[in-house]
Formats: sequence, structure tokens, C-alpha cells
Amino acid sequence: MTNTPRKTEPFQTIVPTKAMNMFLFPFSFDRKNKEQLVHALEANLFEFFSIQNKHLEKEYYGEQYYVSHDSLDQYFLPYIECILFPDSCEKEGLLRFSKK
Repeated sequence: MTNTPRKTEPFQTIVPTKAMNMFLFPFSFDRKNKEQLVHALEANLFEFFSIQNKHLEKEYYGEQYYVSHDSLDQYFLPYIECILFPDSCEKEGLLRFSKK
């Protein structure tokens, strides 16, 4: 058997027309100061992300682009969802805050 190259279709040229930027600034904090940090973020108009808070789906990217909370809920396994998407600031997990 010889190694003959397969014929493939040429790549299609793609010309981007829009770009969306998302910036994530992960940081750690001392658990003793968690409440102060949450209050400071909320005072600066950051909103806690909760998968149950469906009004956030179209809040940040406009009507054309959105993150389906039902899809997030469906595709993340139940045993890690509570860590990835805690439903309150008081619970343990990865806390997410967003600002428009």
C-alpha cells in the first residue's frame, strides 16, 4: 500500500465582518474578605451571574448574540454545576460577576 495524498477541497476564504471581545479577569481572594469583595463589585455595577437569572441571557451581547442559560444547564453535568454556576454569592464555587 502506498501513501498517496488524498485530494481535498481548498480552504474557503473567510472574511470576518464582526468581532466580539470578552475580557476575563480571574483573581483570588481571602475568604474572610469575600463579603466585602461582593459588596464592592455590586457597588461598581457588577451583577452576579446566576444560571437561574434568565434576563442575563441577552444583557451583555445584544439581541443577536446571547448565551442560553437552558443550554448551559443542560450541557454541564449536575455534579459540577453547583461549582461552575453557584446560585448565590454565599455558596462555594466560581463566582462570576459581569458589568455592562
